[in-house]
Amino acid sequence: MKLTQKVDSRHRRARGGTACEYMIILLIFGLVVTAMFVVVIHPKLQAARRDRASLDLHGLAAALKRHDTKTGQYPTTSSAFAEIVRSGTLDVLLTDPWGRDYVYVNEGDAPFVLSYGADGVAGGQGHDADIVVKVVQHVAP
Repeated sequence: MKLTQKVDSRHRRARGGTACEYMIILLIFGLVVTAMFVVVIHPKLQAARRDRASLDLHGLAAALKRHDTKTGQYPTTSSAFAEIVRSGTLDVLLTDPWGRDYVYVNEGDAPFVLSYGADGVAGGQGHDADIVVKVVQHVAP
C-alpha cells in the first residue's frame, strides 16, 4: 500500500463518521423527541380530548332538551340516543374521544349525559375522571 493511500484513508475517517455513529445520533435524537412528546404534548392531547368530550356532552344535552320541547318528555335511559336520532333532533350517534359511547341517565328528576373519561370506568381522577353534564329541564310556567 502506498503512503498516500494510508494518509487518505486516515483523513477520510477523521473528517466523517461511520454509519453506526450516525445511527446512534439518530437514536439519541429519537429518544429526545419521544421524551418531549411524553412530557409536553401528551398531557395537552389528553386535555384536548376532555375538552372535546365536554363539548359533545353539552351538544347531547341540548339535543335532549330539544327532544323534550318537541315531545314533552325526555327519553328513557335505554333508548335515549337512538330516539333522538330517529326523531331528527340529532344527526348521528357520537362516541367519546376514547372511542366509547356516551352514557345518558334519566332517573326522573335530573337527567344527565356522561363520559367515563380516559380509563372508561366510573370514577377516577385527572384524565380518568368522569365528565358529567346535567340536562337542564324545561320548567313549565
